Amino acid sequence: MKRENLNFILSLIFILGSLILLNLILRRLIYRIDLTEDRIYTLSRSTKRVLSELDDIVSVKAYFSKKLPPNLIPIKREVEDILEEYRIYSRGKLKFEFIDPADNKELEGKVIRMGIPKVQMNIFEKDKLQVIGGFLGIAIFYKDKREVIPVVESTENLEYEITSRLLKLSKKEEVKIGVMFLSKDKKENYTIYKNELSKHYSVRDVSPNFIPEDINLLLVLGWKELDKMALYNIDQYIMKGKKAIFLLDPVNVSDELQTRAIREKDVEFFKNYGIKLNVDLIQDASCEAAPFAQAGMAFIIPYPYWVKAIKKFFNKESPIVNKLENIVFPWCSSIDTFSQNLKGKEFTVLITTTQKAWSTKSFFNLMPEPFFKPPEKTQQFKLAILLGGKFTSYFLNESIPPGVDTTKFIKETKEKTQLAFVSNLKFIDDRFLQMYPENILFLLNLCDAIGFGKELIEIRSRGKTERPIKELSDWQKNLFKWGNTFGTAIIVVVLGILRFVYRERKKLKKG
Repeated sequence: MKRENLNFILSLIFILGSLILLNLILRRLIYRIDLTEDRIYTLSRSTKRVLSELDDIVSVKAYFSKKLPPNLIPIKREVEDILEEYRIYSRGKLKFEFIDPADNKELEGKVIRMGIPKVQMNIFEKDKLQVIGGFLGIAIFYKDKREVIPVVESTENLEYEITSRLLKLSKKEEVKIGVMFLSKDKKENYTIYKNELSKHYSVRDVSPNFIPEDINLLLVLGWKELDKMALYNIDQYIMKGKKAIFLLDPVNVSDELQTRAIREKDVEFFKNYGIKLNVDLIQDASCEAAPFAQAGMAFIIPYPYWVKAIKKFFNKESPIVNKLENIVFPWCSSIDTFSQNLKGKEFTVLITTTQKAWSTKSFFNLMPEPFFKPPEKTQQFKLAILLGGKFTSYFLNESIPPGVDTTKFIKETKEKTQLAFVSNLKFIDDRFLQMYPENILFLLNLCDAIGFGKELIEIRSRGKTERPIKELSDWQKNLFKWGNTFGTAIIVVVLGILRFVYRERKKLKKG
């Protein structure tokens, strides 16, 4: 063999070996550049922190069929990319593999029993549309525990789905939510929120007459007149240092626009914790349009009782709301604080109305007005408040219910806890969640912040931004209207005049 040929072959082997080595090195590195606003294609700091704190091996098995419709093939590829990032940032603690259960009938049955269903998919084969069964699920194994993502229909929220399950698996104590339904609304109108919570928490109904000891987050929906024993149970639950979220409806509005308001004395219970819940209804110039029917005619009209809270008036420092764009609160009330009862406590206003809002205590006519105008006197109202710190018992200044073992009475919390108050419940009514699905993010963020800490909020809210068209004044609308009509013609005329002047000057110079 000639020396030149040998050198060429050795050079070729060296180049190929270098490329293989470079590929192996790059496989260990994250090299994607994410230019999106919220870096939605890059693992968040929260996920990286969760991965760094893993103390044992996590095994992720992606049960995906090999035979998939063309529209689902990119999803499988994206899932693989995301899991690869998880593997890298876990520094070997997380391992994953793709498995097609169809290759093994016994495994297929096992996967279905896990909670990963065989879904029906349409696929073109031999010029015919055929229906096939396939798998698109993920199972996550950690120590002796398991969590399942039944079907991955898109990767838009996959990071949240995986990280929330990792947190659930790695936390020593499971977050258990007790739902106490006290509203005058029908309970069956509130199912969507519960389904969403159940994906990540253990959720069950509780009664004001008995709150189980293992409940560590209490979700109170609505409010009504309660006897002293029920108030005592709620109070003592808080005194144990446990956490609670109150979604309150002091003025309940039915589908027929009939109102039922609770008495002022029925909300005095909250005064002890520094909260004043007002029995009123808020209207705001920032509102949503509502559908109505009258005289057999259906119409949609701006309805100031459906308050549209917007990002500008969300707390910019709170991760619970600072990534959200808007929340619609139908028939909400206002909420204030008693400063003397907030000493030594962390007090955060999460959401307020705009400055063009007003309050009414007259509930006899809630029908919409075609051309409503805000009154001359308007103001800003608080709609959601988060409190943190130590609290004293409501029953320090009230008689303890008869029959209670006073030796077990807790006068104050030993450790800091958190309480959240929202002056509206209907924003998570099924019908409103179907119209305004972003509403659920606020409740889920509250539960995440109080139940898990702040790890999940950053992930959930990424990419959930909305870009509504900004409201324009009349003169701005006219400017765009006439600009579009005559603007092009004016530009052509001006350019023609400039060109004519330029040519005339050029002729003079030559002459």
